[in-house]
Amino acid sequence: MIGWRGSRLSQDAIAEALRKVAEEKRHLAGAQRVGSKKWQDNTSRKGVPRWRDETPKAADSWRSAFEDFASELERLALAPRRPKGDPANVDLRVKPVIEALRRKKLELRGVKTS
Repeated sequence: MIGWRGSRLSQDAIAEALRKVAEEKRHLAGAQRVGSKKWQDNTSRKGVPRWRDETPKAADSWRSAFEDFASELERLALAPRRPKGDPANVDLRVKPVIEALRRKKLELRGVKTS
């Protein structure tokens, strides 16, 4: 559980992420990609029962959307796992996964990265 100190730190991270999204116009790109009709239909149709009724129905859509990410993960060649608790695991195994997924997400959204 994250206490209020962690919440304040995560709030700063969220603000920075949202600033980058706005700067790179990613939200606009996503909205333009799917169009108004999709979100309007989903918003009017879903509501309180969304999690109970709609989430299971989204499994095929989610699976389809995740395929690109799953393929990206399959292509990764991670360094051998170090002993439990070794900080090198973060640099050698966690960071490459995060970076690969982030690159794929931006690529799929048409965001050019340096």
